[in-house]
Amino acid sequence: MAQLKGIDVSVWNGSIDWALTKKEIDFAILRIGYGREVSQKDARFEANYAGCKANGIPVGGYWYNYAKTVDDAKKEAQACIKCLNGRKLDYPVWYDIEENSVFATGKANVSKIAEVFCEALKAAGYKVGLYSSYYTFQTYFTDEVKGKYDVWLAHVGNGGAPLNNTGYPGHKEMWQYSWKGRYSGINGDVDEDWSYVNYAEKKDDDVRPAPTPVEPAKPVKPVEKTIDVTYSAYIPGRWLGEIKNCNDVNINGYAGIENCVVSGFGAKASEGKLRYRVHVKTYSGGKWLGWIDQYNRADWNNGVAGYPGYTVDGIQLELTGVPGYQVMYRVSLFGTGKYLPWVKGLEDYAGLYGKALDKIQIKIVKA
Repeated sequence: MAQLKGIDVSVWNGSIDWALTKKEIDFAILRIGYGREVSQKDARFEANYAGCKANGIPVGGYWYNYAKTVDDAKKEAQACIKCLNGRKLDYPVWYDIEENSVFATGKANVSKIAEVFCEALKAAGYKVGLYSSYYTFQTYFTDEVKGKYDVWLAHVGNGGAPLNNTGYPGHKEMWQYSWKGRYSGINGDVDEDWSYVNYAEKKDDDVRPAPTPVEPAKPVKPVEKTIDVTYSAYIPGRWLGEIKNCNDVNINGYAGIENCVVSGFGAKASEGKLRYRVHVKTYSGGKWLGWIDQYNRADWNNGVAGYPGYTVDGIQLELTGVPGYQVMYRVSLFGTGKYLPWVKGLEDYAGLYGKALDKIQIKIVKA
C-alpha cells in the first residue's frame, strides 16, 4: 500500500512558493471553491494550480459543500466543473461535507447529496471522493455511498494536533491527520494528509467494487435505565474534582467555580459513546476545536477538550449508541451567576460566543 505525504490548501494559506514546498510533499489538494456560484471559486485556486503544475506536483481539488438539497448539490457540481474549466487533475475532486446544518437534514439526504455531486463530477471525467470527519462518516453517510466512493477521512487531535492512527473501521484512501503542519514556502499552519493511493498512477477504470449488502439490524426496544455522566472542568492551573450527573442546589452539582474562567473540560458516559468539543475565544474572534470521544485528563490532545490558557465560550456534546436516551447540558456565563437554557445534543451549543464560561452541568435523560 502506498503512503504518500501531502497537504491541502486554500486562499487562507496565502501565496505559496511551490518551488520550495515541492521538496517536502508528494501531492497537494487545492480548494477549488464553495457553494453554488462560479463567483465562489477560491481566490488562490488558479495560482495554486499553476504553481503545482509548474513544479511537477500531483494535484487534486476539493469543493466545500453548503447544499442541503439535491437541486443545490447539482448546482454546486456545475459550479465546480465550470471553475475547473477542463483542467486535468491527478487526484480526485473531493466533496467536503462538514456543515452541521447539512447533517441536520438526515443521513438519507446527506448521502443523496453526496452521490449527486460525485456522479456529476465523474461524468465530467474526474476521479471523485468524499471528505468528512470520523464521526460524521459513521453517522450521516450510508454504507452504500461510503462503499461507492473513495474516502478522505478528517481525524486530528485536539486543536488540530497530529494523530498517529485513526481507529476508523471503514476503508479510507486519504487521511487528514493534522492542521499544524509547517512547510517551506508557506506561512503559518497547513493541513497535512496521507494518501494510501498513488492517484497519479491509478487508472481511470480502477473502480471500487460494490459493497456486500448488509441486512438491516432489527430495531431494539429501549430499556429504561440510569446512564451516568462523569465530567470535570479545568480552570487556570488545575483540574477540579469530578462531577457525576448534576444537582442544582449544591457545589457538587456542576463543574467549575463561579467567576473563574473555564479553559477545558472532559466527560464520559457509563454507557454508549459521548463525544464533545469546545469553542474558544481567539484574537480573531473564535473557533471550534476538534471533537473528543475519550476522557483522559492527562492527555490534552485526545483525552479532553480545550487547552491551558484558552477561554472556553461554548460547548457541544452528543450521546450515541444508547437508543432512547440523549445528553442535555447547560452553562453559566462568567460574572452573571445565571445558567443559560438547557441544550439537547447537537440542536444548538451551550454558551455565548465571546463570553467566558464558569460552570458546566451535564445530564443524560430519556429522549
